[in-house]
Amino acid sequence: MRAHRFRLGAGSLIFVSSVRVLISSFGWRKAYTVLGILAWIIFVPIVKFMKEVPRESMESGKLEGLSFSEALRTLAFWALGFSWLFIALALWR
Repeated sequence: MRAHRFRLGAGSLIFVSSVRVLISSFGWRKAYTVLGILAWIIFVPIVKFMKEVPRESMESGKLEGLSFSEALRTLAFWALGFSWLFIALALWR
């Protein structure tokens, strides 16, 4: 029997400790403001360099991937849907 390996990204290790330091140093409001600014500085340039879907495939309607009816039959679709449902229920007052 193979042992399961858990993958933990370096971002998770860095992010959690940085957030802890920011919240304890400045409070949660300023920490979230700093995180929002950092997200804009880091992620907006990354999104600008991401590959776009070719226009020809958009115009012809032939995008690679699953159709909606095929996606409904996958575990990944339902897992993602229920995760968003549980997030919404957790935040609902």
